[in-house]
Amino acid sequence: MRIAALAALCLGGVLALGQTLDLAGPTTMGRCEEAQFSVTFTAGIQTASNIIFAITPPNLGFTYVSGSAIIALHDGVEIYADPAKVDSQWIWDLHQVLGEAYELPPGAVVVLEFALATGCGTISGTLSARVDYVEEGIPLYLMD
Repeated sequence: MRIAALAALCLGGVLALGQTLDLAGPTTMGRCEEAQFSVTFTAGIQTASNIIFAITPPNLGFTYVSGSAIIALHDGVEIYADPAKVDSQWIWDLHQVLGEAYELPPGAVVVLEFALATGCGTISGTLSARVDYVEEGIPLYLMD
């Protein structure tokens, strides 16, 4: 599914346009299965900073597969990083993961890939992804 911020958002003279968030992976998972997912965030016409990926599983029967996450930065660098668990979400804060500020140039892409597993008694549901970021000092987010 692809969500695009196609509508212009004028805040304090700043135009935010063209950001996208795309969650890719299987549309269904059976019981006792493992599957790969990816979340692709594309910056709009402004540099994006303070990027935080949040993945919300459909229910507690879905678990993150430890050691499976790879973050591919726009410059080709790949980082292996497990998420922080906050309530029912898995969180990757790029500033914390990298140990320094990270900026995604206009039109550039950062991709998070990870695996999830289901328990043998898991009930199906819909996975959701969110990315929070800042453009020109304005906090924004996209969901898929």
